[in-house]
Amino acid sequence: MRKPLSQAPKRLQALMMRVHRYDMDFHFLKGSELIIADTLSRAYIDSPDLRPRIMKINFFPNMSDVRLQEVREATSRDVSLKTLRSLILDGWRDAKCQVPNEARPYYDTRDVLSYEDGVILKGESIVIPRCLRSDIMKRLHSAHMGYNSMIRRARSLVLWPNIAKDIKQLVDTCEPCQELRPRNPRETLKPQDDGNGPWDKIASDIFEAKGRQYLATVDYYSNFIEVDHLQTTTTTKFISVYKKQFARFGIPTVLTTDSGSQFTSGEFQNFLKNWGIIHVRSSLGHHSANGKAEAAEKVAKHLIMKVCKDGTDPNIALLEQRNTPRKDTGKSPAEMIFGYKPRTMLPRFQKDYREPEVVRRKAKRRNAVKQANTTIGELMIYRNYIPAKQFTLSLRNMTAGSLAKLLKFG
Repeated sequence: MRKPLSQAPKRLQALMMRVHRYDMDFHFLKGSELIIADTLSRAYIDSPDLRPRIMKINFFPNMSDVRLQEVREATSRDVSLKTLRSLILDGWRDAKCQVPNEARPYYDTRDVLSYEDGVILKGESIVIPRCLRSDIMKRLHSAHMGYNSMIRRARSLVLWPNIAKDIKQLVDTCEPCQELRPRNPRETLKPQDDGNGPWDKIASDIFEAKGRQYLATVDYYSNFIEVDHLQTTTTTKFISVYKKQFARFGIPTVLTTDSGSQFTSGEFQNFLKNWGIIHVRSSLGHHSANGKAEAAEKVAKHLIMKVCKDGTDPNIALLEQRNTPRKDTGKSPAEMIFGYKPRTMLPRFQKDYREPEVVRRKAKRRNAVKQANTTIGELMIYRNYIPAKQFTLSLRNMTAGSLAKLLKFG
């Protein structure tokens, strides 16, 4: 009941004309619940209805007589539309399989099809014969609009089976449209996982600041940044830097870099293979794929440029950067990677991070060390480091054990 009057099935148009002056809400009820209406429909009074009945309502779009005449002539010659016209005027078959093949695409919309003045209509849209479809599509595409705009324009005026597919093919094969079409939007970057813990997955990149080359390495999990000055940018130098980092923090599982020559060389690949590291490289021209290293490089580069301009120590600046809590985790990179808060230039109360079990074991070990049993006045031999005198026998009054590190007992 919400459709336009011209698009409603003919059997409902008369009903819609009678109820249009009312505001109604329709609710679905099963036939078993419509007792009175169902009874009256079965016991109707067979009397002639002398009221005028509207059989169909059509509305022609704003088309010139010349264009409309072209459609009439082409419709009269089109074999499939002749069959369709006969079905509209004489009635449709009960099953779709009984309908001729050329008219089956119209079977599902048979209630809104009509024939008027030599033209077949579906509601307000004109069914276009096959011989005119290419010409109609060229007219629709005269403004070189896109697929969606052409579909909206076509649906309000014309119709034929698979019209959307034909328009799609026309737009895709239009050379000016393809050359001047907007670029496809960039695919949304998928965030990488942070690894299984501190220094399990790292990323690296080279950058230049104040005429010097640096290697920035960042841990995915903690965002801890390592900055190493590179006197040369050879593969051998890179391997040397990585070995020092791995000796301090351990060997990572994954290393992400760009496709620079140092990272793609055979020597570097052999190094990673021997150390059991998985190497992930970003594609050429797609630096955002190594975004973690790019972000760390940006932080390190700005830090170095600012401290050089200010004349302060870059190591202190890097220390404070590593110990600044992050907004997403609430913890500093240094605390996440080391498990405690390192001491910095800022005053704070020192917290005891010692584990009780470790303290207990170290105390037990310290108490198990054998102590020297010496008494005051005891005769002992000790080494004299004055040249030409190797051993001296001496009796000293000393506190027991005060010279234990220097004594050699006989």
